[in-house]
Amino acid sequence: MDKSIFSSSYVISFLQGNFLFKRHCGEMSLQKMHAKNLISHGVERKITQAEFLTLINNAYSFLGVKADAALAETVFKEADKDGDGFITYVEYFKFIEKYVCQTKAGKMLF
Repeated sequence: MDKSIFSSSYVISFLQGNFLFKRHCGEMSLQKMHAKNLISHGVERKITQAEFLTLINNAYSFLGVKADAALAETVFKEADKDGDGFITYVEYFKFIEKYVCQTKAGKMLF
């Protein structure tokens, strides 16, 4: 049996591809800002609320999506488990998966 990447055994669904694409965009935005030292606590792998909003808007701007600042604040506070004013990179990716990659009736939640 052919196990190459072109085999029908490796076909992914549109929803799987959509999830991966949205996750990738969120990751690329973070990598770009981190590489340019635009994240104030990048060495610690932590993001401020303002940086979080910038990341989200940069990641999905090509879709014409702009995050509402009040909604972003609410989500950030939910993700900031210890209330120190930062979320970790891991928590940022959990946000992407929970609020951007998941869909309800075919619509992005964020």
